[in-house]
Amino acid sequence: MSTKTTTSTQTRLRSGSSTKNLQIAGYDRGQSRIDILQTTETKQLWRSILDVFLPNGYPNSVSDDYTAYQIFDSFQAFAGKIAGMIGSRAVWQRLGVGDSAASPTGTMLMQVIRKCMGKLATIFFAHRMSTSIEAECKAYRLESDPLTETAIVIDCMILCISSILLSAAGVAGGASKSSLSGHFAKGNNLGELNAKDGSQETVISPAGMMTGTLVVSWLTTPFRTWFALLSLLALHFLNRTGVRAVEMRSLNRERANITFSSLLSADKGEVHPRTGAMNLQGVSLSALLELFQGEEYIWWRQTQAQPKSSDAVVMVVLKEGATAQSQLRAWYHGLLLSRHVHDLDESTQRQHTMLGHVARTLAQASEMFDAYAKMLTDAGWDLSIPLLQTSSGSRIRIEAE
Repeated sequence: MSTKTTTSTQTRLRSGSSTKNLQIAGYDRGQSRIDILQTTETKQLWRSILDVFLPNGYPNSVSDDYTAYQIFDSFQAFAGKIAGMIGSRAVWQRLGVGDSAASPTGTMLMQVIRKCMGKLATIFFAHRMSTSIEAECKAYRLESDPLTETAIVIDCMILCISSILLSAAGVAGGASKSSLSGHFAKGNNLGELNAKDGSQETVISPAGMMTGTLVVSWLTTPFRTWFALLSLLALHFLNRTGVRAVEMRSLNRERANITFSSLLSADKGEVHPRTGAMNLQGVSLSALLELFQGEEYIWWRQTQAQPKSSDAVVMVVLKEGATAQSQLRAWYHGLLLSRHVHDLDESTQRQHTMLGHVARTLAQASEMFDAYAKMLTDAGWDLSIPLLQTSSGSRIRIEAE
């Protein structure tokens, strides 16, 4: 007769805001089993209501800046809904609503023109902004608010033009909001976060419309209308506080400049008029390619007549397969060379000596960048997101004959 020995331990597992009992039983055959015993604790009513609108596991499932941003963004959206109703009333009045002499056909044509201008403007702004929104999502999120405010004010005076501004605001605000959602999401819960954000907007929108109905009924004079409109638009600046609370973990051009300049401080070609090609002047292309043979980029600084001029022309060419860290390395190398050249005498800044400066700073960049990258990664920065290139570009492939 054989016997089995069973050992069990009891522990409590906390995940997010919920608590579960776990009983872990081990057997002599090396097998293990986990019995999950559901907690008998009941949530408070307010917490159950919040769970409907917040991501599962909040606040551990989102970044630390999510709460501040959502609070200010919700107030801004509430005020914006009321201001939008005031602007819509002005649009309807100009379209002839309530005017017996107005032509329904003319009103319809005006609305069609307004909508068409808005759709065409959306296509245009999406083309112009799309490549830089990811890198500058906070800036575009801030820009969308004054565009919306201006459009609402224009709605009260001139039709059609406001639809263009609203289209620009929609592209800037919508795309940047998607980028911010990706920043807030932790643990691959971007879909759920967007769904819960939609639930929040679903509550804010009717609340704003019901409040707006009461406000609009009070607006019986032009003075009251403009006073209420401007007061509500002033609340849009609350969103500035919310956006400023967002702490991005990726390096775009501005953040890379600030970060690398701080690290460095702590350590104490002419363009062809027709083709746009750069004349290297004083260095052969083969020498430059040989120098950067082990890098995923090629970097060159074209000196000007005045060496310390801030108008120096810089050329950065990325090789095929260049990673996000390679782009950061090229940016860091550029900052390092600029600081190095700025501290030199003018006699040593000439074009024929530039290759030596590039080689010297390349060796320093290769020596220090990996250590800096590790420091930034340990501090919470995500260096795997390429945000330095804000426009469409090309890569080169170098093949030996």
